[in-house]
Amino acid sequence: SYTYLEHNRFTGDILGELATLQSLQAVYLNDNDFTGTIPEALGSLPDLSAFEVYGNRLTGTIPASLGNLSGLTTLQLGSNLLSGTLPAELGNLANLQTLDVSDNNLSGAFPDWIYGLSELRTLSLYNNAITGSIDARIAQLPNLERLSVSDNRLEGELPSELGELPIRRLHLS
Repeated sequence: SYTYLEHNRFTGDILGELATLQSLQAVYLNDNDFTGTIPEALGSLPDLSAFEVYGNRLTGTIPASLGNLSGLTTLQLGSNLLSGTLPAELGNLANLQTLDVSDNNLSGAFPDWIYGLSELRTLSLYNNAITGSIDARIAQLPNLERLSVSDNRLEGELPSELGELPIRRLHLS
């Protein structure tokens, strides 16, 4: 089953009761006015393959429990007011193809665990306060087509391994 509530004016918190829908496969809550935090309980949905809450006013940190969603292929949390660091538990999402946490208030170093997400096609971290650098391990993402890390605090040399990837869109400004 799927939950489509996109492009409306829904307000309030995202209901943790969604976690009681154990056969839920996708949650699409993009472009609304949801506030509050992302419920930890959502990390208990065994069949969830897509969780998209792009373009709301969500606050707090990204729950580590989302790292339990082993079948997740799409995680879109961009354009919210999320803060803190990217939880290391997201490195458990071996099937993840899209990770978009752009346009939030995230901080911390560019996570090493990202290099282990070999299925990743889209990585969007732009407009946060992420520090550190991207290193040669970027070559461990052989499917990476879109990389957007603009408007962060990254530094250092860009690895030549970027040229070995099938990148179609590259944003580094």
